[in-house]
Amino acid sequence: KRNLYHRKKSAHDFNKLIPININDDKPIGVCILGDPHIDDDGCDIEALENDLNIIASTDGMFAGHVGDLTNNWVGRLARLYAHQTTTAGQAIKLMEWMLHKAPNLFVIKGNHDNWNQGGDLIGFMMRSAGGVNSTHGGRIALNFKNGKQVRIHARHSFKGTSVYNPTHGQRRAQLWEGNRDHVYVAGHFHSDACSMIPQSDGTCSWSFQVSGYKVIDDYALEGGFTEQRANPSVTLVINPKATNEAELIKPFWDSKLAAQYLTWLRAQ
Repeated sequence: KRNLYHRKKSAHDFNKLIPININDDKPIGVCILGDPHIDDDGCDIEALENDLNIIASTDGMFAGHVGDLTNNWVGRLARLYAHQTTTAGQAIKLMEWMLHKAPNLFVIKGNHDNWNQGGDLIGFMMRSAGGVNSTHGGRIALNFKNGKQVRIHARHSFKGTSVYNPTHGQRRAQLWEGNRDHVYVAGHFHSDACSMIPQSDGTCSWSFQVSGYKVIDDYALEGGFTEQRANPSVTLVINPKATNEAELIKPFWDSKLAAQYLTWLRAQ
């Protein structure tokens, strides 16, 4: 029992800030993929495949998933499988294809993913797909060879909402968690938003909401939620050689343009 606690405590402390060492000081790209719900008939799978192909074919670009990879209906909600053409078994195959299609930086599980009662399927797939795998959210430290560290705090959703600020949860985390991370990113609400606030220590903190690929959403129609969509993904080009903190991270709401810029920047 004592050994189990110490092992769990060690893992808990490590996961507070997960280090990833980058082998050089060249710029990299992280394409943050919003909620795919890949088995849903309302998922724009062509847009998802296009983003995955761009990530896979671009040197230095990685995928970051912020949750709800499938619908994963359970309990009373399992009746909703009658309203989609993709079966639960096919959903697992689609998820496996997605996670192995492009190199992953991280995969955060969403509420739909955590409903799974048959074991941690995503965790099992990530053993071969690669990348950081986290259930509730995670903070990742990208350590470049020139000594620059860029910290990304990714969650499926941050606590707190506001009708006046769509990135309220991220801003709340910036104020109350005591960290000075460069990126706070989440999905869940199927809407897009971004903001950047310089911190007192000079760090420029970006906040992002990413809508995802489930474009046709009966739940949103039933609730009368206003559509606020720009793009299913946002790509962050991170330049560790930037001399201005405001230029350390450059967001693109078009993965193709991001790939072109990243390719040019890495060649300089």
